[in-house]
Amino acid sequence: MTMPFRLSAVAGLIFLGAMASAGAETTTDRYGKELKIEPSRNIFARFGVLGFKMNNKSEAARDVSGPVLSRPAVIGASGLPQVLTPGDRGWVCTGGIAACDNSNGDVSTIYGTATEGTLFNGTGVDVLGLPDNVKANVSDPKPGMVGTVGMYFDEEHKWAIEVPVMALPFEADIYGAGTFQNAGKIISAKTLGFFVFGHYYFGQKADKFRPSVSLSANYLLPYDMHATSELERWTGGRTKVSSKGSLGLGWLVGGKYAINDRWDLNFNFGQFKAKLETTLVTYDTNFTWNSPIFTYWPGQLGENIRSLQFGGAGSILNTQLVGMKAYRNSDPANRVNGGANLGTFTRKQTQTLDPYVMMVSVGYNF
Repeated sequence: MTMPFRLSAVAGLIFLGAMASAGAETTTDRYGKELKIEPSRNIFARFGVLGFKMNNKSEAARDVSGPVLSRPAVIGASGLPQVLTPGDRGWVCTGGIAACDNSNGDVSTIYGTATEGTLFNGTGVDVLGLPDNVKANVSDPKPGMVGTVGMYFDEEHKWAIEVPVMALPFEADIYGAGTFQNAGKIISAKTLGFFVFGHYYFGQKADKFRPSVSLSANYLLPYDMHATSELERWTGGRTKVSSKGSLGLGWLVGGKYAINDRWDLNFNFGQFKAKLETTLVTYDTNFTWNSPIFTYWPGQLGENIRSLQFGGAGSILNTQLVGMKAYRNSDPANRVNGGANLGTFTRKQTQTLDPYVMMVSVGYNF
């Protein structure tokens, strides 16, 4: 988190050192008369506003530590969990052996309506992990103030480099997309950005307006990331969010307008690219029949799940979830927290960011 500030401080010291020798100098003519030499004003400082219009592409989130359950379990006639392999049929019955007739697929006594009562019946699915297509969208952050210093490399002021020495962090909200689109705001975060701009200015030094093209290198560092309570309802437990920093490149077009030889107005518009990987760790995972992830689970499996929610806390879904937890914790090697929940699970999600950026600033030439 301190890397951008250290780099900026070093750059600032270099430029301030150069500024110390950038003042006007004098010489004498052949008759000994003192003549003043105007400074080249190769050092400049700018202060302004930096804003972003987000444009991101989200990859689907993926399980890292594996699915919540590697195989489904249902409550059998004995009241104990039974393991199903892909293609098997299973039911939750209220009676003994006579209550389930597996020979013809009928169910005589069952919670709710007479239906084939397993989350996974007919789908060929043997895991309960993240649903497909769990994505996220990053909202536009609020504009931030930025201060920069820079240097021209030639007397005509065509080539220049510019770096920030002061920048406020950007605040951004992240919203669920894809399967999680009904979750709303899921993460709040702050981002610190460090940029290096290389400019080329057209025209002559004395021109009032000079258009420019620029290349930039950037380092984005998200921090202070927090999961919302709604995200934790979807993930099934307390969730910690973190993200690594990212290097990227970009381009800008713009120009500067000279008010006089010291002051100018600057405008730049462009785009940069970065790739961020976010890690979500959910602790003490526990799902109930009304967890929102089941309400919006996509595809045929989602339809099967919703058909088993009838009856609320006494539904087939709720009974099966109790059985799933019992099955997971029936093996001492898998038991967590004394069997109180399903444990800790890690997921990762990658965002490719290529936002549009606009910077407006006032410059002073030393």
